[in-house]
Amino acid sequence: MSIRLIGDSHGINHRFPNRRYLAKEAEGRTLVKLVHDAEYCIQLGDIGWGNDLDTVKNFNLDTFKFLPGNHDNYDDLLPHSLGDYGVSSLNGVEFGFIRGEYSVDKDYRCHYGKQKSWWEQEELTASQMVDCQKYFDSLTAKPTLMLSHGCPNFLFDKGVITNTWKLTPSMTSQLLSSVYHSVRPALWVFGHHHRNWVYKHEDTTFVCLNELCFADIRQEENKYTLTGDINLEVEI
Repeated sequence: MSIRLIGDSHGINHRFPNRRYLAKEAEGRTLVKLVHDAEYCIQLGDIGWGNDLDTVKNFNLDTFKFLPGNHDNYDDLLPHSLGDYGVSSLNGVEFGFIRGEYSVDKDYRCHYGKQKSWWEQEELTASQMVDCQKYFDSLTAKPTLMLSHGCPNFLFDKGVITNTWKLTPSMTSQLLSSVYHSVRPALWVFGHHHRNWVYKHEDTTFVCLNELCFADIRQEENKYTLTGDINLEVEI
């Protein structure tokens, strides 16, 4: 039982734009290539919009899923979306998930019209967050693997943030922190922060995937094995 998890693609889905800040290990990659090289895939948000999704729309609904982030078109989400939050499975790998995050660059993006590049739905509403928390609190069997676009806010001062943005805890990062204390999974994988990073907090291993970077996760009876741009084993 295995799946491929893929970080932000930001429209680098079937074309090769000049991105001077793209991670060295991701040079020459596209989302199409990463998906083609694995049977089952989940992309962790910021997949892009408009013409950048022309090829993605043809991905198999049974083998490819994505978790919306904050650079996604919420007026016309791909049918491959996992949804707002919940527990699901792909190729026998079960996981919990929570979508969305806050855009620190929202003031520089277009909020209306044909060039729209920011959507107010990027974060769950306050009432949706309450329902999300209640949902995970109510689970008798908590997921041992959690997926999200952003990460719990207590990781902000642990080294996950390396860019120049002055980040204050968003509503989403606060929700993720609260859900963490309820679920306490063995493994939590996310994107958004544009770096490959591993951090052990209490009994949870947190993994951040950089743009167009990936981790193939194999679930065995008592452990997860990650290979790709992140290589490690996590006991369940």
